[in-house]
Amino acid sequence: MYGKKEYIIHNVDELEYSEALQLFSLKAIESDCAPEDFRELSEEVIEYASGLPLALAVLGSFLRGKDISQWKCALDRLKEYPEKEIMSVLRISFDGLEETEKNIFLDIACFFNGKYKDEVMNIMDCCGFYPEIGIGSLVDKSLLHMDKDRNWLRMHDLLEEMGKEIVREKSRNEPGGRSRIWLSEDFYHVMNNDTGTEEVQAIVCPYLKSNFTLRGFSNMKKLRLLIIYRTNFKSFDRDRCLDDESLPNGLRYLMWYGFPFKSFPRSFQPHGLVELHLIGESNIEGLWDNPKMKPLDNLKSIELSGSSEVTKLENFSLFPNLEKLILINCPIEEIDPSIEVLKRLTLLRLECCHRLKGLPTSMGCLKSLKVLHLSQSSRLRHLPEEFDVTGRGPNALDLQSHGWKNIWNTIVGNGPSSAGLSRLEKLHLGNCGLGDGVFPDDFGCLVSLEYFDLSRNKFSCLPAKFEQLSKLRHLDLSYCENLTSLGSELPDSLERIHVNYCGKLQAFLDPSSQCNLQCSAIHCMECFKLVKRQGSKRTAITSLGRYLQNPPKPSRRFDIVLPGNEIPSWFTHKVMGSSSVSLPLDQNWCTNKWMGFALSVCLSTTVPLFFSECFWEIKINQEDWGFGHVHWATEAFWMGMGENNHIWLFYLPRDIYFCSEWHKKFDHIQFSFKSSRGEDIAEFKQCGVRLVYEGDIEELNLTARDELFGDDEDEEFEYYEDEDEAFDDYEDDDEEFEYYEDDDDDEDE
Repeated sequence: MYGKKEYIIHNVDELEYSEALQLFSLKAIESDCAPEDFRELSEEVIEYASGLPLALAVLGSFLRGKDISQWKCALDRLKEYPEKEIMSVLRISFDGLEETEKNIFLDIACFFNGKYKDEVMNIMDCCGFYPEIGIGSLVDKSLLHMDKDRNWLRMHDLLEEMGKEIVREKSRNEPGGRSRIWLSEDFYHVMNNDTGTEEVQAIVCPYLKSNFTLRGFSNMKKLRLLIIYRTNFKSFDRDRCLDDESLPNGLRYLMWYGFPFKSFPRSFQPHGLVELHLIGESNIEGLWDNPKMKPLDNLKSIELSGSSEVTKLENFSLFPNLEKLILINCPIEEIDPSIEVLKRLTLLRLECCHRLKGLPTSMGCLKSLKVLHLSQSSRLRHLPEEFDVTGRGPNALDLQSHGWKNIWNTIVGNGPSSAGLSRLEKLHLGNCGLGDGVFPDDFGCLVSLEYFDLSRNKFSCLPAKFEQLSKLRHLDLSYCENLTSLGSELPDSLERIHVNYCGKLQAFLDPSSQCNLQCSAIHCMECFKLVKRQGSKRTAITSLGRYLQNPPKPSRRFDIVLPGNEIPSWFTHKVMGSSSVSLPLDQNWCTNKWMGFALSVCLSTTVPLFFSECFWEIKINQEDWGFGHVHWATEAFWMGMGENNHIWLFYLPRDIYFCSEWHKKFDHIQFSFKSSRGEDIAEFKQCGVRLVYEGDIEELNLTARDELFGDDEDEEFEYYEDEDEAFDDYEDDDEEFEYYEDDDDDEDE
């Protein structure tokens, strides 16, 4: 969540009177036109808002549900600002917030604008701010916007600046007297001059470039949140004794990338701490070793990923209520048997712990454990015999690596049956060397499985009874270089399937055959033999048609990626050599028969095997009701393709993207495509868009039949018969990738 996100926000002109009245009425009265008794008051509000969309939206949301006397009171307040400055106008809405809502607003304005909603809500929850209620209230009041697709929280730049100004005005000349510190220079000033006070509640520092003393924290008794993103190790003495220094004991959330010291100050006993994250090559060797220290009963999550000096953790009794323990890429050699006291532990991540040789038998006592990740911990060969993954053990298991001795016995023990696997919901067996015949006869007993990673294995076909996995939603078969066909063995429940780099795959989603599969995401990058046999445009169009005829969830978008040199002819508005396409909208475009937008783009990457996000963006003619001309973005797929052309076709349903009444006012919409790595990484050859109505589905099917003899079956692609030839210099054993399984998955996974 902490990477830099950029949003293009354009200056917005004042609205015409009729447009301003309509916008304000929609926000304040939820109607296009204000009732007669509110008409005059509405006109006064519009005058003081100077026709600015943001001010109208915020004021309208603030006044919604209030009676005439409250409207008049608000107008009297507005008249106190003769300059009609927008900051003053917006301040009225802030002043009307509850105290916890003000804290959430200021934290987002100062630290978290543009960050992922789930992570922000987690931090706010750690601080005791009840974010489900507070963030929802800010959205209702037009002080915050939630990007549903990217799951980001966004605040208009004027609102962000207002929030920062509210913080600054408490102490103009001394940042140590403010409630929040977000600039590195202000942080150094406070720490080096020891000017911190009890006013300081939260610090988020982008970069620690030079040494400082922790004594500057001594007066920050109310500091609840401390995040440091980056640390310059060279400027710190990691052996420095911290006995006469301190960290605030009132901390509730601590995240420090590159913690430079071996240990905490002995005086640091944060009994209110909820989450601790010391990650990114931190120097910490262990946590608390004070024998007199009382248990940290509130601590729920510990993460030490990438900490290069942690060889073991002891005395888990200090954290009796711990729920998450994350030790990815740590040189830890053993797990202390005292881990058995963690009765509430639900998540344990031990990926890439290359020195870890075994797990204690006491792990059999972890009856709450739901998710266990052990991938690429290369010295592990077996799970403890006492460890039960089939009864009350984990329902998500990650065993990706080369080293397991008989993978199924590892999971189910010495019994001949895999019936005990019936409770597993997630199973990662990528890169386990699985070939044909390795799967047990009763493989279909994985009846609860929802996510299955079988990528980078050696089998040529899926096991028998695979279709019995009736709850399977996400299947990853990427880089299965021997896989030749997929068909009736796939369960109807499947929503997402990845077959990227399955170079021998020749039969899948056959347009000529009956297919009940209705996936909403199908990724077939570099599957050249598949499109050579079936045609890329025909396969894409047929798959979209099948989905639209009976979508499992009308609000879910659809997308498919596969090799191809040209987008289908079905698209009504197409542009060559451009990354954007515009669509004029006539007066009657938005009917009850309108289903959504279909888009397609033909693109290639200029750097083979360069992983990059690809985005679509929407720009509409009208203001985004308070956010100006904001570009909306969504992640589509990891562009792990080579230099060959690929087509990406997708469908955006009205129910999720365009559900509000005001979309009827559009008369022009523009879609743009771009790579997160810049224009030099992705080349966009052609793009197109089409409005989709209920009556278009039959035309879609006819187009698919027309493409039977007009597709690009004969077009040339540079591909390799032998996958190893394509990846001479690519050794996946030594590469580590961080990935997300599914947009709908829980964050614990």
